[in-house]
Amino acid sequence: MRNLKELALPETIEEFWDKKNQYGPKAVVIAGGTEIVSEPPEGGECLIDIRRLALDKIETEGDSIVIGAAVTMESLTSSELAAALGNGMLRDATCQGWPVAVRSAATIGGNVAGGDPFADTPPVLLALGASFHLETPDGPKTVPVEQFFLDYRKTAAEGSILMSISIPKSAGEGRGAFVKVAPVAVDKAMINLGVYCEIVEGRCRDVRVAVGALTRIPHRIETVERLMDNELLSSELVDEAAEEVVQNVEPMLDMRASAEHRRSMLSAVFKRAVHTLAQAG
Repeated sequence: MRNLKELALPETIEEFWDKKNQYGPKAVVIAGGTEIVSEPPEGGECLIDIRRLALDKIETEGDSIVIGAAVTMESLTSSELAAALGNGMLRDATCQGWPVAVRSAATIGGNVAGGDPFADTPPVLLALGASFHLETPDGPKTVPVEQFFLDYRKTAAEGSILMSISIPKSAGEGRGAFVKVAPVAVDKAMINLGVYCEIVEGRCRDVRVAVGALTRIPHRIETVERLMDNELLSSELVDEAAEEVVQNVEPMLDMRASAEHRRSMLSAVFKRAVHTLAQAG
């Protein structure tokens, strides 16, 4: 960042907005700062570090588990509250395989706010029915996860501060699985998949299937969810649902994998995820 003039460390929301208004679009909001190491923003003159805004807690509030935007991936991994959600699927999506030093700096807020389609946590947050709590120039705002990811590298957090993410406690009642396919553990995903459901007397309930690293934004596949809902979890159902997943995703291509290669892997990845959650107790 050749034009960098200032690193700001606001301790209040008011101080944040003062600095944001001062620099306008040339202000870059960071928490762990790991994202800008590999992809530094152009034209940034001020880095606004939000880590002093007390956003690093994981706690229970009413019927939800609330995760501050500055909570690190390493903290999520060791959190008992996070582990209770979908039998640990969020914990499994915390950049596993990356060096501890990086995971101790990288935050869940940074993982989602930049709208990177290859990020690990978004499919899991979609599958768990999360909500995003923002501080906007007009005051607090809550955005359901389905409305948060708008386009490639564009989210509802743009122009705001992502304060926290809440997940219903009821997500602890179901089973979940996260599967990531990447050339190596420290690389970005070629496929990310989150699957969540409750299994009652052998039947699937409250099914949510979400994909990432395949299209411009992570998203749920509702046709598959409807297909599985209230049905007995059988090998025939899994095969049919896997085919439905493949038919309802149009993978993008990049330098690491063609669209067809991603499509060819998707069916197997889905079956693996469902097998994992079926074995969870």
